[in-house]
Amino acid sequence: MKKYTKSVITLLTAMALAIGLMSILAWRLEQTAQEEIVAQFSQRQLLLAEQTATSVQHIFDEAQRDLTQLREASCLLAFMKALDSGNEEQIIAQRKTLEQAYLNIVNTHPIYAQIRYIDQDGQEIVAIDSDGQVTRIIPPAELRSQAKRDFFVETMKLDDGEIYVSPLEQALGHGQVGVGLPTVRLATPIFDEQGHRRGIVVINLFTDRLIDSIAQMSDQEGVDAWVLDKHGVEMINVTYPERGGNNAYEYCQQTGDENLIYLAEDMLAGGSGTGTCFWPEEGGSLVKRVFAYAPVHFDEQLWSVGISVPYSDVVTAHARTRSTLFLMLGGIVCTILAGGVLLLRLERRRILAEGIEQRNRELTALNALAEKRNTQLALVNEVGRLATSILDPDEMMQP
Repeated sequence: MKKYTKSVITLLTAMALAIGLMSILAWRLEQTAQEEIVAQFSQRQLLLAEQTATSVQHIFDEAQRDLTQLREASCLLAFMKALDSGNEEQIIAQRKTLEQAYLNIVNTHPIYAQIRYIDQDGQEIVAIDSDGQVTRIIPPAELRSQAKRDFFVETMKLDDGEIYVSPLEQALGHGQVGVGLPTVRLATPIFDEQGHRRGIVVINLFTDRLIDSIAQMSDQEGVDAWVLDKHGVEMINVTYPERGGNNAYEYCQQTGDENLIYLAEDMLAGGSGTGTCFWPEEGGSLVKRVFAYAPVHFDEQLWSVGISVPYSDVVTAHARTRSTLFLMLGGIVCTILAGGVLLLRLERRRILAEGIEQRNRELTALNALAEKRNTQLALVNEVGRLATSILDPDEMMQP
């Protein structure tokens, strides 16, 4: 029985070790699979962010090329010469030529909401407005002074060839065309042949196309897509429009989360990459999210296009694999237990068989000993009988 107890203890220890090792292996495989899924998902999100950033970059690159051409256009130079001459007929003729040139550009570029020439005093001289449906030349009576507007003041400080890019703002428009539409302004200073500063040329962009490009990244529930400027201000947030204008970088600094601060600083430095960190949701609760971001460069300006997804949504895709893994582990454990029970039964039978065999051998030995003793007793009896016959011959004669 001691043998059996020892065998049981040994077998149970081996089974426990096997199950423990299988559990550790399953946990490690589950962790590795989850990390791999998150890594692969992050790379796909990064590719999506980079493609969106490239699309936005193309829009700004095209606008900057057009702005450069407008600044150097011969019709603009001719119009400024006409203004200098004071000849009304030349001014009217050159104005119409410039207006028609601007009108053609707006009509062939649906993303342009406005093109204007503003003189060095901040007065609009030529303006074309569009709301995407109606395009019109603004008559002189409706032209306004922009002398105190930030875009004019900042652009007038620039050197020849430099470009100003405004934050996302609402367009004022003229009359009912383009009023209130979100826009981004690109402006560059104008100089005449003598190098004198003569004002600026401004292109207003419809941001619908920008927002549509970014919105494509957030077509799934729980996906957040945004654009930060170089100061960390959210210019566009498709999922939470009310966050527009908030300084996300300042919030990151306030949290003290080193990982979050690193990601934000990398965005503002023009980096691209992925990461995971906690971000506040509605109600103030913190949710772990997977981030991907890519830069948009134009002149000295920088935007960062980003996307984030709840970490739980990413690993949900791993749930089916994890269930399968646990089922496999359960099957293996059951197999080990069944095998252990079978081995215990076989071991018990073996020990019982050995006991029976041992007892049979002992009985055989006892029978042999008994037989030997019986033989010895018979011999003793025979010797006794012979001795009696010698001592008493008459008894020997008795039948």
